Amino acid sequence: IIFIVCGLLGNPSNLEEFLRGGALEFVVSSVSITRWSIGMSFVEENEHLNPHPRDTVEFSMLRMDQEVFYKRDFGFGYWWSPAVALLSMGTVLRILSYFGLRYMNRDKQV
Repeated sequence: IIFIVCGLLGNPSNLEEFLRGGALEFVVSSVSITRWSIGMSFVEENEHLNPHPRDTVEFSMLRMDQEVFYKRDFGFGYWWSPAVALLSMGTVLRILSYFGLRYMNRDKQV
């Protein structure tokens, strides 16, 4: 499950297809932490390092990554949108974990 959620859904070559809108974009954006964390890292490094590709392969890879990671910012900016999304995911996960631990197997709790 981790490989699918983090590896396949967060891969930049797959994100171009997933971020076209609709239900698939919603699922990827709400489930995959790498969709947000890789984009956050790429935008930061791209702006600070200002890469200059040497050949057409590197240029096309950089261009594809720029198109994917600068595509959606949801009004918070390219740094804060991923931060808000990751914080939201972490909060929801902790809340669900709490209730899962609290109410599952109540007959076995001490």
